[in-house]
Amino acid sequence: MQNVQMTMAEKPNLPKLDEELKASLPDLVHGVSGRGKAVTVHLDDQATDSDVQTARDVVAAHDPTQLTVDQQDAQQLEQERQDNFASPLDVSAYDTESATIQTLAQKVAWLEREIADLRGA
Repeated sequence: MQNVQMTMAEKPNLPKLDEELKASLPDLVHGVSGRGKAVTVHLDDQATDSDVQTARDVVAAHDPTQLTVDQQDAQQLEQERQDNFASPLDVSAYDTESATIQTLAQKVAWLEREIADLRGA
């Protein structure tokens, strides 16, 4: 395995950088590791000098603000959690509904409290 070490201007988003490297060199990148701004790209022994340069170019072009799909999903979920926690269900809004709907609203409100308690919120 070849380890290509570089120092970046900013701390990288390692999952996104790994995704970008594997897209550029699919059969040659074994992964990426880092600490702070230091990055090591782990390439297969069969990587050529040109492949090493491609890896360096990908690292140089990396934008740490870009997220993977999984990171975007997690960010969206966290935003939804914050949005919903900020405005819990108002059970009184269902006072004019049928008994079944009122019971469902009470159960949803209870579930909200239970989830908030489990999350430590």
